[in-house]
Amino acid sequence: MKKLLFVLTLTFIGGQAFSQMYIVYFSDNDNDNSGCITESGLLTKIDPTGVVSYTCVDNDEDLDFSPTALVTINIELNNIINQGYKLIETNSPHRTSQSDVNGSTINDEGKVSPHTIWYFAIP
Repeated sequence: MKKLLFVLTLTFIGGQAFSQMYIVYFSDNDNDNSGCITESGLLTKIDPTGVVSYTCVDNDEDLDFSPTALVTINIELNNIINQGYKLIETNSPHRTSQSDVNGSTINDEGKVSPHTIWYFAIP
């Protein structure tokens, strides 16, 4: 009985050690494989199995951030959260520190900073 309990405990701990990560990366459209037009932004999603998918984000007028782009990003991030993932980290290239609450994930021009990365994990 003790051996069975020991094996089950190790199985549970081992299963918890392998967390599933989902990574979302927002960038200018530099990827010819995405199928997006050059003026659009690009949301690159990498699921836990390593499958990469792209979503075009409408960023007209010299990458001025439009409500359409915000809606697209919101839908994509909500789809990941609805699968049970939890946002654990956001990295933006111009943030000065984790305590920088006015960091530039969305800058003062209303644009999402290119090269912003969102990290999701199953809790």
